[in-house]
Amino acid sequence: RISTPTDNISFLTAASNDIDFTKAYSLYLESVLEQDTLVLFLSGSGNSMNLIQCFYDTKLTEKDFCESWSITAFSGGKLRKLVNESLYINISDMEIAEDIQIIIFHYIKQLLTKRMVKGSKTIEDLKYHKRTFLNQIS
Repeated sequence: RISTPTDNISFLTAASNDIDFTKAYSLYLESVLEQDTLVLFLSGSGNSMNLIQCFYDTKLTEKDFCESWSITAFSGGKLRKLVNESLYINISDMEIAEDIQIIIFHYIKQLLTKRMVKGSKTIEDLKYHKRTFLNQIS
């Protein structure tokens, strides 16, 4: 199952308003963590406090069924040191860093989707099934 915090904007805004923005991602992640979960953090600087707080709150280092990865730029920040695997982009321009992150994320998403969608014979078939598959699991 592929899940992103943006799947439920109402939850994020409610949690941010009622509790604290630095805790919103933690609450969301706790609600979707299950066996064989891969948590991917995207942060330009690697120092986004809400993501670092999420890492600590969900105790990802103590969960042997989860892996945590990050894609960061600039110095890689604290996230780069916390996660199991880190992809560090050696660039100090936030707009370019974000563009590269999006490209990498889309590539990872396509690989994961291809594994999940069986029977796709052509790229067009895969794209169709990917859209319908992602709509079904959202």
